[in-house]
Amino acid sequence: MEASIARLASGERIRAAADKDRATISQFEALVAKTTSGEFDMKLAETYMGYGRYADAEATARRALSRGFAKLDRNEANMVLGEALIMQGKTADAIVAFNAVTNPSPGMAQAKRIWLVFANRKAT
Repeated sequence: MEASIARLASGERIRAAADKDRATISQFEALVAKTTSGEFDMKLAETYMGYGRYADAEATARRALSRGFAKLDRNEANMVLGEALIMQGKTADAIVAFNAVTNPSPGMAQAKRIWLVFANRKAT
């Protein structure tokens, strides 16, 4: 019984922390709107992905790619874009985004292959 109560209390703390985090997104959006850096757009796109806001993640990842930045990893941006697209059912566009990843690290190359296999299966 005590374990069940502890799990319930833990779940409530996690939900409260997530609600607090979710509430800060609008502040982050306002900050990103004032910048010209694609780096901040990427962080926001990743945040949107974490909350299942795939259309917002797509738009923000595209903006990151268009803005660019010295520290912006175009491969990472294309991976996030591809994931956001596939989660919206935009399979053909997702395949294009994944194929835009060039000379990736070994880990990213493996992730790219997995996403492309998934995307190609959805396309058929």
